[in-house]
Amino acid sequence: ADVHTEGHGYDLRARRGAAQRCVEVKGVWESASSAGVSLTGHELLIARQLAGDYWLYVADRCSDHAGRIYGVYPNPVALFEGLVRDQTVVKVPGSALKAARTEGGA
Repeated sequence: ADVHTEGHGYDLRARRGAAQRCVEVKGVWESASSAGVSLTGHELLIARQLAGDYWLYVADRCSDHAGRIYGVYPNPVALFEGLVRDQTVVKVPGSALKAARTEGGA
């Protein structure tokens, strides 16, 4: 379900039985490995609360209006723990996205 306008701190919610995946989608105009992405304080709060149910999907090369999935990151707060500080926005550099990259997700 597309819930991006409902203020949940993520864009999509998928459910299968009792399992759920709450997905925040970040698009990058050019290269995700160069530009990185930013997460807001609200997104981080919800990601902390949902832990393994919260996933970050990063699309890059969005400048051609097609975009491609660059990487899929389960539990991004734990994955990028060293980058999360008392800030309202967290910048995840492209090098960290590249190092933690998976394609497709489980």
